[in-house]
Amino acid sequence: CQAHAAGARVVMAAPQPEKHFSDNATVRALWVNSTVKAVVAAHMDGVVFDWESPCDPGAASQRQYALLIAETRAALRKVSPSYQVSTCVAWSPDGIDGRHYDIPAFAAASDLLYVMDYDTRSQIFDACVAAANAPYFGMEHGLQRYLDLGVSPQQLVLGVPWYGYRYECVAGTSATATTCPIPQVPFRGINCSDAAGSEVGLSDILSRLPKSTTGRKWDDYQAAPYFNTVEGGTTVQYWYDDVQSLTPKYARARELGLRGVGPFSFHDTTDPKMFAAFD
Repeated sequence: CQAHAAGARVVMAAPQPEKHFSDNATVRALWVNSTVKAVVAAHMDGVVFDWESPCDPGAASQRQYALLIAETRAALRKVSPSYQVSTCVAWSPDGIDGRHYDIPAFAAASDLLYVMDYDTRSQIFDACVAAANAPYFGMEHGLQRYLDLGVSPQQLVLGVPWYGYRYECVAGTSATATTCPIPQVPFRGINCSDAAGSEVGLSDILSRLPKSTTGRKWDDYQAAPYFNTVEGGTTVQYWYDDVQSLTPKYARARELGLRGVGPFSFHDTTDPKMFAAFD
């Protein structure tokens, strides 16, 4: 995750913390000290942790990761109380992609949890078709599950995509088809995934809309827009987020009392309406 709050804070991505998961305090201290020195030298505002590997429930790596986060935070606070430590977590705490993390421990060790509510189709358990990157109902469910675990809403930042996915439909799909079947591309043991598509920034996606074969369409159930094009003789379907799909997400984050919202990257569009939607 890149941006972890709706603002101008600049943080450093924690450099491969998993290589220093250990019960040996000296091993952890070496990593923590080097990270703190790097943050101070670069005049950063803090550190963001983003480990996304599979992890069994109760695995030692969870405890070791939480220790590394907590010790980094404590070391930074000795330098200045203004430093901030954030940890990226999946769109839901329920073992997404095999990540059975100890969320309460991560929350206790961090200032903020950045909920990565994007790429939520990394494992597709229903029809293997193109669909929304981050449907509204998934966001609602994921945030509620974090609250159910006792995480304070003031610790949660809702991460959203300012990008979408380009999916090539299987041969024979009509240029105006609503449903776009996609090839099966496995991910972590599941036969179908969004790896069948590719990430595309919002500006690039919208530049293709004028030549679409369907015009902009809206899916009420997923609360997301999409359209089709024909590229090289192949029907292609684009799903993405824009002001219409994101504004209700921002409103819900505010209703729940979340600390804030922020896109994965601010660089996927320069449209001022996307920034104004935060208001």
